[in-house]
Amino acid sequence: MAVDLSHHLSVETKARLANPMKTIWRLAQGKLKAGAITLANGDPHPSLFPLSRVDFHIPDVSVDDPVEAWRHGDYQEQILSTTVSGSSPLALRTAMQYCAGKGTTELCNTLQELNLVLHTDVPQNNVIFPGDNFLAEEFSYPGITNSPLCHGLNWVPVPIDSDGIVPDALDHLLETWDSAVQGRRPHVLYCIPVGQNPTGGTLPMERRRKIYELAQKWDIVIIEDDPYYFLQFDHLPSQEPHTNGVNGLNGVNGHSKQKKWIDHFAPSFLSLDVDGRVLRIDTVSKVIAPGMRLGWITCSELFHRHLESLTDSSTQHPHGWGQIFLSELFRQPPHGWGPDGFLRWCEHLAIEYKRKRDLMITEVRTGLGDDWGTFADCDVPAGGMFVWLRVNVEQHPNFASDLTASDSLLPQTNTAYLMNELFQSCLNNGVIVMPAATFAIQHQFRRPDETHMLDVRSCPVLLKREADDRAQKSNFLRLSFGGTDDAIVKGSSILVETLRKFFAPIETRLTDEEQV
Repeated sequence: MAVDLSHHLSVETKARLANPMKTIWRLAQGKLKAGAITLANGDPHPSLFPLSRVDFHIPDVSVDDPVEAWRHGDYQEQILSTTVSGSSPLALRTAMQYCAGKGTTELCNTLQELNLVLHTDVPQNNVIFPGDNFLAEEFSYPGITNSPLCHGLNWVPVPIDSDGIVPDALDHLLETWDSAVQGRRPHVLYCIPVGQNPTGGTLPMERRRKIYELAQKWDIVIIEDDPYYFLQFDHLPSQEPHTNGVNGLNGVNGHSKQKKWIDHFAPSFLSLDVDGRVLRIDTVSKVIAPGMRLGWITCSELFHRHLESLTDSSTQHPHGWGQIFLSELFRQPPHGWGPDGFLRWCEHLAIEYKRKRDLMITEVRTGLGDDWGTFADCDVPAGGMFVWLRVNVEQHPNFASDLTASDSLLPQTNTAYLMNELFQSCLNNGVIVMPAATFAIQHQFRRPDETHMLDVRSCPVLLKREADDRAQKSNFLRLSFGGTDDAIVKGSSILVETLRKFFAPIETRLTDEEQV
């Protein structure tokens, strides 16, 4: 049973009024279906849309390997169609009109059915107070972590390893939190549990359960951002021939091959949630196309109500084209892919990304030869799109440690300087990589009685140590294996040569001018 979590809502959220026009619109839907006439709306009539029909040409997923066939142009085509007044699940007359901030009822129902398959026991924002402290993995996606800073949010980095968040470190951080000095104890955790961006780590089942238990212990709301959920590489089904005519998520004997695949996934935080403290974010950006700009949030009624109110008075509803496409895509064959066809596509995407992952690691490992493990190495990611390449800067001829400055509390190294030098060299040599510093969470905070940010040097020793630790942990590069095989091979080759020059003894390193 869900617990009362309304104390997590910010003052801004509690004060936000529902859009009165949207409230009337929702009330009117039942009356309109019963034949009522509306003189209240401000939307053009569908008869004035300069549209009559939209066709989406997509691959037929009934073939043995739809991704491979699609890549090589040897595919059968399926057409999804919708018209202004047709009988499709989401006709143009509905999809291209104004609707509620949460999206159309048709698509919401479809995604709810998908959620019930992927995440068992699914329950049916805005939680930021100025000066609030939120938790995030110590290296995380800046597209998200930067956005709430203007609202006065302070991010608190949580230590991670190759498997993601370390539960004992999270518990220690909260146990030793000093509210008198550091402000309100963090009450929200933002995390990317699969193929974490940038590190590629995937949280194992036992860690997820422990983290959820800690969320209950410390009254934490979990924002589970899972764009790489369908790109998990462990337990991929054997590529046995596809059996035509078996459609739907129940498949044969109650289980399709794709359902057996996702049954091996570690349970999502949403699946573990019994309190209503998880907000799960899903998207099709990584498995259909980023330009769809369409995702969905699954959460408790408390958060849903306020999220919808926020959307109704800000960004408004999702775009109609994406809602049409997904509504048609999830129709059962022969009209669409159906959920089982969608999972089949995702399964073969995961197979393809796993192949690309292996190609990249092999190219870098083979290129470095005996220097793999000395100059650089990596853990093999179990999902996502990224390799987190560890650069062993302590092997660099100019590496220096114990550079304790007068205003520093801990011994320092020149890791950040050397990694910037490596990044510039990569850029100059024609390969673009993402340095770890791009993703490092910077922890600043306000005292409860102050409005200005404190300089890190005036923070407690613990916080200074955290900042120094992240600087020393910046000896990583994020490499994406989302490109073509040619880009992976050529880019890896340039990176290998750049690493060799980077680690070469000083006397053997010649500038381009000297070589000429």
